[in-house]
Amino acid sequence: MLYDKERWDRVGAPVREPWQQVLLNAAELLERDGWIQGCFGSRDGPKCLVGSMLYMTKELSPYFWEARTRLGERTNGNPVGWNDTPGRTKEQVIALLYDCANGRLNDAL
Repeated sequence: MLYDKERWDRVGAPVREPWQQVLLNAAELLERDGWIQGCFGSRDGPKCLVGSMLYMTKELSPYFWEARTRLGERTNGNPVGWNDTPGRTKEQVIALLYDCANGRLNDAL
């Protein structure tokens, strides 16, 4: 048998919850468009941590709120303030998004 459903359905990329995909997409967006502090950002330009999530969900969906809640657990309840902390870097923000989506603790905090 060439296709064994039992075998092949267990192989491949992990199944992600929608809130995790929001975080991963936001990280990729920041890598592509750039990162900013002090505002949500612009449609075609750099965005902040929360602005990138809003852009990816297009609305304040339950997936956005779940992703924001998960980030809040890692940013003392304030992902906007965490993003805007003086000295914060784009790399730290992107690492937080990836780490939160993948359930890892982030040393950048």
